[in-house]
Amino acid sequence: MVDVVDMGTSRAFEDAASTEPAITVNPTTAAPANSVRASGAAQAMEAASASAVSILTEAITRYEGVLAEASEWGRSVMQAAYDGAKAEIAAIPHKTTKASYESNSGVRHLSTSDETSVAIAQGVVERADSHIAGGRADWVEASRELMALLAEREHEKQRIDQRYKLDELSDEEIRRGDALCKLAVAIYAIPATNFADVFTKLAFHREHGVLDDRDALEAVEADLRRLAAAGAVMSANSDSPEWIAAERALAETKAKVALAESESDIDDAADAMTEAELALMALPTTNARQMLRKLVVAWKGGELAAVNHHALWDEVERLAAAEVL
Repeated sequence: MVDVVDMGTSRAFEDAASTEPAITVNPTTAAPANSVRASGAAQAMEAASASAVSILTEAITRYEGVLAEASEWGRSVMQAAYDGAKAEIAAIPHKTTKASYESNSGVRHLSTSDETSVAIAQGVVERADSHIAGGRADWVEASRELMALLAEREHEKQRIDQRYKLDELSDEEIRRGDALCKLAVAIYAIPATNFADVFTKLAFHREHGVLDDRDALEAVEADLRRLAAAGAVMSANSDSPEWIAAERALAETKAKVALAESESDIDDAADAMTEAELALMALPTTNARQMLRKLVVAWKGGELAAVNHHALWDEVERLAAAEVL
């Protein structure tokens, strides 16, 4: 259902973005035909935006409903079964071997509660022939009995697991997790038609974090590229001289990093790159292309430990409130 509606929303958005760029013309000098085309494009964008918001809201509401149900199931069913099984397993009594052997400290019996004895006994059984040949048949006998007692204990654990159906519950937990992941991916895939949509996705990501930052960026980046492309047609916004200079400086420092050969040159170029990135990140954002640029620098650059991603999300929220696009 979501896929079908998404295709319609995307098509409406693309139709609006491909309209003649009449809206960039000064409205005081635009011809009537241009005004008509601009109005039609704006209406198409508005319709696409309303549709996308509705789909996005419904998808997030559905996700949160499924998440709430899964969380309740996890508490009341999965966790209850796990706790019950854990308590019964903990109550299984440990056993001590009837067989014993002579040690430096005297006669010893082995117990399933002693992890060190268990580990040593496993090695003794694996090399039983050599120990028997060395006159330590009693040690081998006690170790073999301990392994048998451990097998009985493990069988009892498995019986408890089966009674509580832990394997089946684990499979169900994975199934529910996969279903939530698919719903989240579908949310990221719904085309955004304005900054409010992008912020809604980022708010969803901040709250639920189903995808890691890089995967979330891939989805948001696609939205911002669409908004940036539409902004070139639908908006008269242009980059400031400061933005142009900052991007030029960043490009130049990237070239220096690529050409650097000595270790000192590489370090200097890397420092210059970080300074150029921070300078760009400090500039105010006024359109989708700039927001995209910042997200790519912050999330893909990997060098900006000082950049707070939440600050970027706050910028998107500000742009959404200002209805920049």
